Amino acid sequence: MWDYDGVNEAVLVDVNRNGQKTKGMINANRNGYFYLLDRTTGEYIYGKPFATTTSFKELDPHNGRPIVDPDKVPAENHKVDTCPAFLGGKNWMPMSYSSETGYVYVPTNHWCMEISDKAGKYEEGKAYVGAEFKMHAVPGLDYVGEFQAIDVATGKQAWSHKFAAPLWAGVLSTGGGLVFTGTLADRELMAFNAKNGDVMWKFRTNSGIVGVPVTYEVDGTQYVAVLSGIGGAIPIWSGEIHDKLTKDIPQGGVIWVFALKK
Repeated sequence: MWDYDGVNEAVLVDVNRNGQKTKGMINANRNGYFYLLDRTTGEYIYGKPFATTTSFKELDPHNGRPIVDPDKVPAENHKVDTCPAFLGGKNWMPMSYSSETGYVYVPTNHWCMEISDKAGKYEEGKAYVGAEFKMHAVPGLDYVGEFQAIDVATGKQAWSHKFAAPLWAGVLSTGGGLVFTGTLADRELMAFNAKNGDVMWKFRTNSGIVGVPVTYEVDGTQYVAVLSGIGGAIPIWSGEIHDKLTKDIPQGGVIWVFALKK
């Protein structure tokens, strides 16, 4: 009813919890909760909010299923204001896990929406979803995007960086102890210290980054590449958030490639 389809990637991890090794599966869901399951039995281990979420009262402690707040259920004559917005606490952009730190690095967005299931007016050539909605920032917050590291063993945040505009880029963690992601409004490819979150390097590109950083080696030289070029859901769906924070980002797609010097 809020379009929190759980399409986000599920990542397989081996994590030490309470002195024991758990063969786990993690998921940062669009509904705003971060989950750890036992991948061999399907057992629910924990679920913790990683983004602003108000559509649910809590999670069932036995199976992790969200307990819906009936006051947040949209209807034709009942518009609700709830979080996260339908684009989710995290959407398509993949997170990345490091076995060296035990952290997973999650591109997160804090936003809300007014929504009812009133069909609205169909206009040819424009997106139509059979509902009326309006996205907005979380009241009281001066940021939408948050890049955060979560300790998988506990579900607790290890470190984070906040950004005024949404984050819509994927994440790459490396064996060299770095984590790469990109920003929209600042148009930067950034490298963080995987353990403590310190910014180690950044480079301003031509546009907002919505691609996924990749790394590869050729003839003994390692490269990092990313596609920069704003597009997709943010300009189409985010309403006043786009108007205030990302409308003036230059367009145009460019692949940037960087060589790591020894």
